[in-house]
Amino acid sequence: MKISKQIGSSHVEEMEKILSFIEAFDVHKLLYAISEKSLDEDAIVALSLDIREQNVKLERQKKYLFSYTRTCNKKYALEDNKLVDSSARLSHKMRSGISGIKKTVMAFYKKSRRKHFPGGKEPQAIDKSLIATEEYMRDLFGLGSYPDCVKELFRDMVSFFNNMNECLVEARRSLSEEKEIREDQRRCLDLLETACEMCKKQQEFLYDTMKNDPTAQAALLNSKLLQPGDENPVLKAWVNSPDDRGTFASDYYHNCSPKDVSKIAFYETITEAEGDPNLIACMTLFGCDKEKARRINLAIECFDSLLPETCKRNKIPAIHLFVFMKWCSEGIGYETFLNYFNKRYKEAGGHWGTIGKSAISGVAQKAYRDAKFDNVKRTMLIKLEKIFPQKSDKTV
Repeated sequence: MKISKQIGSSHVEEMEKILSFIEAFDVHKLLYAISEKSLDEDAIVALSLDIREQNVKLERQKKYLFSYTRTCNKKYALEDNKLVDSSARLSHKMRSGISGIKKTVMAFYKKSRRKHFPGGKEPQAIDKSLIATEEYMRDLFGLGSYPDCVKELFRDMVSFFNNMNECLVEARRSLSEEKEIREDQRRCLDLLETACEMCKKQQEFLYDTMKNDPTAQAALLNSKLLQPGDENPVLKAWVNSPDDRGTFASDYYHNCSPKDVSKIAFYETITEAEGDPNLIACMTLFGCDKEKARRINLAIECFDSLLPETCKRNKIPAIHLFVFMKWCSEGIGYETFLNYFNKRYKEAGGHWGTIGKSAISGVAQKAYRDAKFDNVKRTMLIKLEKIFPQKSDKTV
């Protein structure tokens, strides 16, 4: 199976060339090359030591390569975006092995006086190496008739080549997987949406800044970095493809940077929330749309109307707050929810004292086994329906 040709086809061709060389290598080619080059024992020992050193470096890079390929195709955009093409990224991650192969090949290089070559193109160095030739004499007596240094050299070369082969095969697999994903627009779009959601969570501090600092808000909203113009070609392409998100996601999968995805996430949130920092913060935190965010913020402002007339210790009952948290979002964490709720509740002039994480988590552990939970949930939903007569949400 050939690696699919992508932007950096030269890297793909180089990897395929090395794979073909390794697969065709055998002991008779080595013995033929040693004989043709008239290498003495000192030269053979020196070459063997050099190959071992290259192999040690390759083994370290092999660990990094396999760790990288386990996760890289699950990400929409990759950090090392200076190497835009995936074959270039992978080649870079096993550069010690590739340079080691070239160095080994050159050790058995046979110069040619020919100035004109078939097709007008000079063969690559690997094609001119004696250990890669297809025209050689098989040694009649084999490796056993050679000194130990030759046997050591062969073993070192085989170990090095085997490691290199494993790296190249893994690179081939990763590129093939990437191609398969890129051809599936739905998978690409899912990866992009996941990446955008992660970015929105990381951008919460920006939304807090916008809410509390009008100057910073204006600066962010008007920043050239967030405008879909020529300075931001990926964002521009996103804005210009509202009806063909699948094609966009496929085209830019592994062909844009995490910063580009971050800009898309920020732009989408700002656009949907119409620049309202309160809605932006809520939408980001709860992972909801604009309408649900409006309802959550309004419910917090009216939260006292959802509670009993009197509350123990003059604090919001934990079970009521737990029910409300589940109404807002099933997936949000206690601390994250409480930070948002307590701040907005106090800003809205809430009457009762707020509670901490331990109180609400304690209620959560027994809520679904407590008959009181169902009663509180039913009562709160009825009160929420009065606040939102058209669109109540009964999923708690």
